[in-house]
Amino acid sequence: MEESEFVIQLKRYFVGLTQTQLTRSFGEESGSELLEIFKIKFDQIYKMNEHLIPDELARKHGINSVFVLAMEETLRTIGVSYEDLKHHILSIYRMMLTFMVDEYRKQIETSEVPWQVILEYTEAGNQNNYENEYFNLETIAMSDNEISFDIHRCVYFEILKANGHPELGPILCEFDYIISEATSKWARFEREETIADGFPRCTFRFYRLEK
Repeated sequence: MEESEFVIQLKRYFVGLTQTQLTRSFGEESGSELLEIFKIKFDQIYKMNEHLIPDELARKHGINSVFVLAMEETLRTIGVSYEDLKHHILSIYRMMLTFMVDEYRKQIETSEVPWQVILEYTEAGNQNNYENEYFNLETIAMSDNEISFDIHRCVYFEILKANGHPELGPILCEFDYIISEATSKWARFEREETIADGFPRCTFRFYRLEK
């Protein structure tokens, strides 16, 4: 499978962020050793799962599961606990998302109608990412007081499960809480069900706080 420039750059981005986190956490020497293991695992797991990510959209999302699996296999070599694994993975996602979250928050803050920005951002994000066969998004409400939608399929979890690690699914679910920090002043984010926790859907609920 020939990789697009986007996927190549995304893989390099993950490696760069992982290098920063491993060096910061384990020091230059140990961090470098772990990074070499990670790069090998990352490439191996990606190739093993190409049949689950057959097109550009699937690869864009599926690479996140490949990253989590590669981190698990890498840090398992030094006996890292589940909670510590979660810490390292989410620290990397925070580095990845900081700029985006900050810019999103600024757009909301500078708008005369903050809720409208959140509505439009969510609709665009859903259209670009989740209104497809890999997530089967169902819109429940897009109103002046509530944004609600469900996802009935999760390619992230399917890849983790296919690789024998469904327990890693909830770690990736935390991604959404990081994003929701941008809107926390204006909207309350709630989630009662996720596919990773054994439910048939992932629920996304945003309730307006300001008028």
